[in-house]
Amino acid sequence: MSNSNGAILAIVVFALIAVFVLGTYLFTSGFGGSNSDVTTLQEQNAQLTQELNSVKETNFQLSNQLSSAQTQLQNLKNQINTNSLSTTNTDERKCSNLDDDYDNTKDDIRNTKDDINQKQDDIDALESEIAGQEDGATAEQQSQLDSLERDLRYLQDDLDDYENDLDDIKDDLDRYNC
Repeated sequence: MSNSNGAILAIVVFALIAVFVLGTYLFTSGFGGSNSDVTTLQEQNAQLTQELNSVKETNFQLSNQLSSAQTQLQNLKNQINTNSLSTTNTDERKCSNLDDDYDNTKDDIRNTKDDINQKQDDIDALESEIAGQEDGATAEQQSQLDSLERDLRYLQDDLDDYENDLDDIKDDLDRYNC
């Protein structure tokens, strides 16, 4: 962008020099001529002055455009820097959240294993009580045993889910380079 603006400025400066040289030549070669030649030279000089003013105005406008473009470029650079910082902060938050999820899931797994062991102990105790009876399990004991076994299956399913969640969290931690 700066090379293009430099080229434009060089062309403008060259045009100004050309206009000045041409005006000087026409103005100096006009001396010694007739009144009509002087009038023509004065008209030409006025035209050249107008063109010079026009070139100055164009140069001013190009200078303003260049300044505006440089400001926009700086704004874009600032936006890029801001976005990269924002992305870094977002990744850090993701990593922090994933670390928390990892710790919470590990706690859930530990608690579920404890619950499974407790349910298994309850089932073993009830089965031991039933085994000591001559008539086998009463309806209430059988219902309680069925309920404990169902709870145990649910806890084992929960444990499988937590372990799958933990694997997913580990994959996410790797993906975000945490």
